[in-house]
Amino acid sequence: PMFSALKYSGEPLYRYARAQKPVERQARRVTIHRLQFLAFRPPLVTIEVECGKGTYIRALAHDLGQQLGCGAHLAALTRLRVGPFAQ
Repeated sequence: PMFSALKYSGEPLYRYARAQKPVERQARRVTIHRLQFLAFRPPLVTIEVECGKGTYIRALAHDLGQQLGCGAHLAALTRLRVGPFAQ
């Protein structure tokens, strides 16, 4: 995502986003170990994702919406586990 610390030409993407400068970004490979649909109450969908490091869940939601042809964004995000630490 543009508002992230990922680097482009040595600068974090959020600096380009704040300056409203367009950047051509490369797709990144991420690992999704598990994606489970927990609830569907149109227009809201609740999912739980187990993923590898470097996965941007907001980008995943956007990509899912693009693939489904309906658009998507996050209304809420709860991190259930980080490494050995669980909620």
